[in-house]
Amino acid sequence: MRSPLGRARTRVALPTWRFGRLGVTGAFAVAALLLILAIGAVLDLSASRAGQGRLAEYIRTAMTDPVASIAAAARTHRIVFVADIHGSGATKRLAADAIEAVAAQTGLDAVVLEVSLDAQPFIDRYINTAPENTASLMANPAVLRQPNPAAHEYLQIYRRIWRINENVGPDRRIAIYGADAPRWPPSSAVSPAELSRRYAVRDSVMLEVIERRIFLRNPRARVLIFMTGFHGLKGGRGELKTGGTAPVNVLWLAARLQARHPGEVATFLTDAPAGPTSGEVAEYVGTRVPEFLGDEMPRRTFAVRISDAFDVLSDPIIERDSPGVDFEILPRGYNLRDMADTYIRIGS
Repeated sequence: MRSPLGRARTRVALPTWRFGRLGVTGAFAVAALLLILAIGAVLDLSASRAGQGRLAEYIRTAMTDPVASIAAAARTHRIVFVADIHGSGATKRLAADAIEAVAAQTGLDAVVLEVSLDAQPFIDRYINTAPENTASLMANPAVLRQPNPAAHEYLQIYRRIWRINENVGPDRRIAIYGADAPRWPPSSAVSPAELSRRYAVRDSVMLEVIERRIFLRNPRARVLIFMTGFHGLKGGRGELKTGGTAPVNVLWLAARLQARHPGEVATFLTDAPAGPTSGEVAEYVGTRVPEFLGDEMPRRTFAVRISDAFDVLSDPIIERDSPGVDFEILPRGYNLRDMADTYIRIGS
């Protein structure tokens, strides 16, 4: 999907027509139409450039350190969602640093990962080992979301939590929960329609795990959720279409949590360098903010609250289809500030 700036530039390329014998009136009419199109293209381009400049200036003046921003949100929100990108090692390193900062400053009861709940026994076995032994993690590919080019960095999240737990009392230990649907992703080939259906129920499973295993036991628990970005959207919905079947709708985990716990959820959406994608039905790979800003994008890593300065980008989250499935975020024309609270860019 192209940026508004790119679309405006495209519109500058006007069509060429053969006038033939239009006569004076016809020639003037065509000339007037061409002039209107040219003026519209110039105005579009000018508006896009103005919006680009405003967004770049807002980021430069408002950006902060991402780990500090996540820790600050955890002081005022019990549920913090940090978006992962499957093939990115940088997002995993950010999550590990954020977990340590939140645990040190406000305390953290649980970390929830996008790992099949079938893998929970392997996670529990590891977190309770003394001395540390990662064998139970390495024995189950699902624990590290493999195949994953950033599996090593994912492993370091577990190891960071284990080390934190070694240095605190029993009442401050952090639990780790796998909250994804059982046997996801499917190991055997299934039809696009069935894959879409299974994808759509995942967020309800995640909600059930969090509510039953965490909040039922401790209603005031402080939780950090680290999952790929679509699950962290607080607004809108996803729509999956396959040939010959009714569309399948997806209500995101963060939106469900916000409905259950109003005002308690803070969400962070990320852009980061990433390796190969996982080929999932609807895979979060980032936003169009870096493409839109181009050379105006700061090269450093930063976090910034999502304000109306981001509204210049309509449909700002990248949508990537998989074979046989069309994926779209609705409503069309949404703003980023309706979807998340804070934007994080991890520089290359």
